[in-house]
Formats: sequence, structure tokens, C-alpha cells
Amino acid sequence: NLEGTGGYYFPQASTVNAMRDYNGFTQLYINHGAAPENAGYEYVLLPSLTKDETEAYASDPDIEIVCNTDQIQAVREKHLKILGINFWQAGEVDNIACDVPAAVMLQEEGEVLRVSVADPTWKQTTVQISLTGDYRLDEENDRVSLTESGDKTDLVFDVTDKMGQSIEVSLVNNNYTALDEEYENKPLYIREQGSAVVHVKNLQSGSLAAVYDLNGRQCYATGAIADDLRIDFSDYKKGVYIIRCSQPDGSSYVWKFVN
Repeated sequence: NLEGTGGYYFPQASTVNAMRDYNGFTQLYINHGAAPENAGYEYVLLPSLTKDETEAYASDPDIEIVCNTDQIQAVREKHLKILGINFWQAGEVDNIACDVPAAVMLQEEGEVLRVSVADPTWKQTTVQISLTGDYRLDEENDRVSLTESGDKTDLVFDVTDKMGQSIEVSLVNNNYTALDEEYENKPLYIREQGSAVVHVKNLQSGSLAAVYDLNGRQCYATGAIADDLRIDFSDYKKGVYIIRCSQPDGSSYVWKFVN
């Protein structure tokens, strides 16, 4: 820990050297020797953390080094469910494949998978990534095309003239059930696989629910829900709908359904 700067966490035991330069800055470095072979390093920056906070983080870190090679570097932030990958060349890690050098970030949040892709080299016109799973685009994007086949989804990003800027899209997992999610006294949104039926479970008795289209028109309303709300969108027009549930304790929850 450097006072006034923050903390550094090293997942692997490392010998770290420190020196102060003539400008008064502290430099930290790992001495790999004159001609290292297959040497590496891993560290986590913890801005503004105190010595005690850094020690607490080190005792229970929330990151996982997924891959650290000269071809691919990947790190997962477990609490936020974020996976960051640098593909230095085409390759695959953690069931995610990329066809060219690129920077990729993914974040899981329930049924939604947020994907961000960038070409830091400025040399590519497209970047293709392949994911394990059955996904669809939450919203259309002129720079992204999706092809789904069984349990595999391919995404092609048009990075022409993006100059290293990222392209972000949200995907919806068609097979999401939320059965493995942890909810403590919170409503649980579940879409029946292969159907247009959704359930909202674990609602407080007396909760209210309504469905709206994107024009704000109310399409459905019900009250005095005991526990399990079931909505069948089979007869609804194709489009996007908003489900809103309000509970007697004043809390409210909103979900988006794409029919």
C-alpha cells in the first residue's frame, strides 16, 4: 500500500521492488532478469484504499485470473460478473472465441449478457466472437449481426473507422430460467423456455402488476397477487413490453419482455 495513492494486490507471491525517482514518484517493479523466458506478472490496482482496506481485500479478493498468456489475458470480477479479455491473437478462452486481436468485455446480469468489443489495433474491419449459448439481440444495432445455431451464437462487429472505440450490445439468453440465481426476499422473474409465458414469483401478498407497451399504453393489470404472477404473451403483438410490479412495502420492480 502506498499512502495517498492506494493499494496493490498480487494474486501470486511476487518479489516487488520499490524505488523513488528524481521527480519524487515511487516506482514498483518486478525484476525478471536479463533474458526472461515465459515470465509473467499479475496485480490488481486498488485506488484510494488504505492499508487496512488493502489487507482486507487481499484476504478475500473478488477477482479470478482466467488466463494469462502471451496470446490471451482474461480476468473475471466475480462480484460484478464482469469478464475482461484481451485477445492478442485469434483464440478461445472460457467458451468465448475471437477471430482477430481484440478487446472484449462481458457482463452477466440475469437473462442479459452485455458485450463490448473494440479493435485497439485500428487494423480490423470486423471482429467475430462466438459464445456458447442461445442468445438474441435485445435491440438491433447497425454494426452488429447475430447468427444463432443450437447452443452457439456468433456475433460479427463492424469496427470500420471506429478508431479503437468500443461497440456495445445487450444479448438476451433465450434459455434463461433464473433457477440458479440467488434472491433473498425479492421477486424472481422467470420466462418459460420456448414459450411466451413469464412468471414472477416470491411477490408479497397484495402486490399489484401491470404490463405496458413502449407507447405507455397499459395492456394488462391485476391486483391482490398472492405469490405467483403468470402472464401469457401469446396473443400479444410482436414487440417490447414493460412489466411493472408494486409491492405493499413500497418497493417496485420492472422487467422488459420481448415478444
